[in-house]
Amino acid sequence: MERLTFKLGEQNPSYGLVDKASAKPGLFTDYDGFYAHLLANHRLGQYEDTGLTPEEITDHEAIFKAYRNVCGGKSPDEISALIVERDTLKKALEKYQKTEQWLNDMNNPLEPIKVSAALDSEIMKLNYRKEHNPESISELDGTIISALLFIQQAQEQEGQK
Repeated sequence: MERLTFKLGEQNPSYGLVDKASAKPGLFTDYDGFYAHLLANHRLGQYEDTGLTPEEITDHEAIFKAYRNVCGGKSPDEISALIVERDTLKKALEKYQKTEQWLNDMNNPLEPIKVSAALDSEIMKLNYRKEHNPESISELDGTIISALLFIQQAQEQEGQK
């Protein structure tokens, strides 16, 4: 099927008509008519971007209705944004739960959040030393990191039980 529209630019979501004969000066006497024309061009461009013919749209109508029903009428972009928001909220909840665990278990010297913070600190110090003062790195640095990793893995396994 030959396209009737073209995109006005990569970042521009608008469409223009391939046939410029309809773009006569004075064609629109008011803004509402001009806006309706732009809206029609935009919708036609979006339709053409699907690559589907009218017959294919009709054939897939049941699938489209089911999609709208399952997704609450949201577009794929809206669904993607909701997934990103959900993941962000999950991470925030996990961080809160770790903090809550830390506040409720202040007397535990090997509490998971403390081990995690100590491990991050030791890795940061090791990376700094590698870059600025490699000769100051000792076997003790590796031993501390290994011990903290061992404790962290044991705590994760215990938490999965």
